[in-house]
Amino acid sequence: DSLDDFLADRRPGALGLEEEPPLFEEQCLHWWSNECPLFVVERCCASIPVAKDPDSPERFDGTLRVAFALHRPKAVSKHQEEHQVKPFEIDWLGGYWKLPKTAVSDGQAENLEDIHNRIVSSFNSVDKRTAPLPEEQLQEVYDALTPALPRIFSSGTISVQMIMNVYRQDELFCAFALARVAAAMRVDHLERALGLFDLAKRKVKVPSQHTAEFLPEISVLSYIDRNVGVCSVPPLL
Repeated sequence: DSLDDFLADRRPGALGLEEEPPLFEEQCLHWWSNECPLFVVERCCASIPVAKDPDSPERFDGTLRVAFALHRPKAVSKHQEEHQVKPFEIDWLGGYWKLPKTAVSDGQAENLEDIHNRIVSSFNSVDKRTAPLPEEQLQEVYDALTPALPRIFSSGTISVQMIMNVYRQDELFCAFALARVAAAMRVDHLERALGLFDLAKRKVKVPSQHTAEFLPEISVLSYIDRNVGVCSVPPLL
């Protein structure tokens, strides 16, 4: 089926909160919406069993969530602000356990939906599916992530040349990454951004058909074209 047919079939029940969407179709829709040509695969790890309520015997395989804020120290002069980018500093805001729909099983046979309900934490529910996190566990996470996060979000570490060198064997993902960089610079460096969008587009082979087989190419080209369209909109006065 085409994407249009798929969306037309899902539209009538899009706001039906009382029904769970089919898992595989939901994942496909999420992938298409993000327009990324690659999947990210992560190991499925079990967490420390967590109780939703202190008096409850049920234990859940939760997801630990933490919040943080990144900021740069204020420059001592205008010259330093323009020519020396200081590294990020991090402030931790807290954390909690986000819990799935069902508790850890007792070893009974399970189907895919049962496993999904047991390990995928809920994010849009009227039910209380959170639990507090002990301070010592929070501190353990802070100590592990504090050195890494400022480096991950630092600017200037991934250049256009680096992207082209690292992903020269995967031109489709290279085009997607270049387009993301161009989108970030379009406000302050419009001409450079347009040139980078053009470079990214030339790396994508034009699909011969609009079918699922060419969905990655179609998605990347769509992302590039829509960003170029945004660049052509005159700024608000």
